[in-house]
Amino acid sequence: MGFLTPMHELGEYLAWTRSGEIQLPDFQRGYKWEDERIRQLLVTVLRGHPLGAVMLLKTGNSQVRFKPRAIEGVDLAAGVQAKFLLLDGQQRLTSLSANLG
Repeated sequence: MGFLTPMHELGEYLAWTRSGEIQLPDFQRGYKWEDERIRQLLVTVLRGHPLGAVMLLKTGNSQVRFKPRAIEGVDLAAGVQAKFLLLDGQQRLTSLSANLG
């Protein structure tokens, strides 16, 4: 199995998060960021600085056996299937999804 490092715009990640295409694996911890961390992240985005890596695991094969769950604050429509599981970047994507319209 190989690894790919695609480059996506922040807006794409946010759209995928809100639509449920990106969900969390069942083992992932809950959302924990406090207001000051969120503020610092928003300043980083507004200044155009890099956000760091987001690590996703593509679903849809028999080797991925984690149960997906919605990212906090995202209301999923019935039957929405995750296309990716978010392994790294949950705190950032959750914060941005909740704070950037």
